[in-house]
Amino acid sequence: MRRRGAEQRGFTLIEIVIALAILAALVTVTYNALNGLLRIKQYVDDRRVSQAIANSILLRMTRELQLADPETALLPPAQNLTERYPRNFNLSAEPAKIGQGQHGDSIKFMARGAGQYVLGTPGYSDVVQISYRVAEDSDQQSGPIQTYVLVREETPAIRPYERAYEKTMRFPVTAKLLELGFRFYDAANDRWVDNWGTNELVGLPVMVELNLAILTPDGRTERFITAVPLRGSQSQQQF
Repeated sequence: MRRRGAEQRGFTLIEIVIALAILAALVTVTYNALNGLLRIKQYVDDRRVSQAIANSILLRMTRELQLADPETALLPPAQNLTERYPRNFNLSAEPAKIGQGQHGDSIKFMARGAGQYVLGTPGYSDVVQISYRVAEDSDQQSGPIQTYVLVREETPAIRPYERAYEKTMRFPVTAKLLELGFRFYDAANDRWVDNWGTNELVGLPVMVELNLAILTPDGRTERFITAVPLRGSQSQQQF
């Protein structure tokens, strides 16, 4: 009877060990599965954040570019208010390089219907000059990836020009910018070009391509690209 009881106790211990091993395996599998789900959720959340930023930028730029005015010349530079541009000088863009050689382009154009209320006047300016440029982030801490600030400026088309620039509204759109590039479709020569606003390329292009790269919260690069047809371009006016 004692021998049988010892055998029963030994068999029970084996069962416990096996049960604990199975439980440990189940816990490990459950932990790995849960950890994987959390990583997927974090990845999805990060993509959602980056896409929200990109969509906000692209939607704003698209809407404003479609308001580009082919009848109003760009304002004279703030550094030289006596300079005057011809009437068909409505959009100017210059390519530039930043960081490791990525695009940090700038663009400036006149927009009608954007509407800026001007303090001290009874109404608002229906036409404004809108510009986007890339600037270094002075608040950025040192890290493996350098990001830049996308700056938007809006100046009402009013006289005198000194007052117009005093009313300029300037604000950062995002501080997670890695790259901003533009291309312009030259319908007269059936080609895409990197700059606009030269002696040959005046007026409004038929289409503007926007190329945007931003840094996600987990340190990845997300790229977005879209093309915007301009309603006020010469080709559009012919139809």
